[in-house]
Amino acid sequence: MPDSIKNMPDVSFIDGKTVTDIRGEMVEDYEAYVSKATGSKVKLSRVSRDRMILYACANAIHQGFQYTDRAGKMNFLKWSYSDYLDHLGKFRRVTRNPASAATTTLRFTASTIRASATPIPQGTRAAALSSVYFSTDEYAEIPAKASYVDVPATCVEVGSAGNSFAAGEVSEIVDPLPYIKSVANISAESGIHPQLHVIGLVHSVDDVLEVLIGDRTIGFNGGRNGAEGSGVFLLVRFLGHEVDEIDGGVRSLRVDREAG
Repeated sequence: MPDSIKNMPDVSFIDGKTVTDIRGEMVEDYEAYVSKATGSKVKLSRVSRDRMILYACANAIHQGFQYTDRAGKMNFLKWSYSDYLDHLGKFRRVTRNPASAATTTLRFTASTIRASATPIPQGTRAAALSSVYFSTDEYAEIPAKASYVDVPATCVEVGSAGNSFAAGEVSEIVDPLPYIKSVANISAESGIHPQLHVIGLVHSVDDVLEVLIGDRTIGFNGGRNGAEGSGVFLLVRFLGHEVDEIDGGVRSLRVDREAG
């Protein structure tokens, strides 16, 4: 969380009321009401049964106050998180993309040159580190008199598990095939973490989000069509991010959420 958000003043939708405040108010109200009703001044002792009942009720009431305070704070960037933050993002046309699996291209190499095609079934798996599996996306064949075929493949686990393998590291054949000598990835893997992505905008969003965040240090140049000096200021620096890609002239962000 950047200082521009972190240093915003705290707010309370319950005027900072504590459980002690509620206990005191309930005891005072009880004593005043009973005194008026009976015509005799009533003062609850520290070990009064009625005081204990009021204290127990005050605890439950204070819990309701906390829910009210939390509900109000979900409307502010300093406290909002998870689904609540997604709703805030909608006001600025910022939507979370779902996690996706890493993708790569696997090269299957034949053990010998054959006069007929060598099939590679859809779903054929290869692995890295004996624990990260990639599965072919489609049926493919090594053509007759050819030595290899390249097939697109996707990690079986969404998120970052399949990221960052160098070419040649996904090299373990999980599903052995006749006439196949080896397999290896020939492209770097790319996967998408849960992220926020600017959609449907026809202009830079810097003015709007500068008002929201108030910290131009989170911006970067690179507006639509590479125009210099068009800073795009995005909503989510306080979550921690890195630039992921250019998409339609607007940068996407990879986001790693912090707790709380």
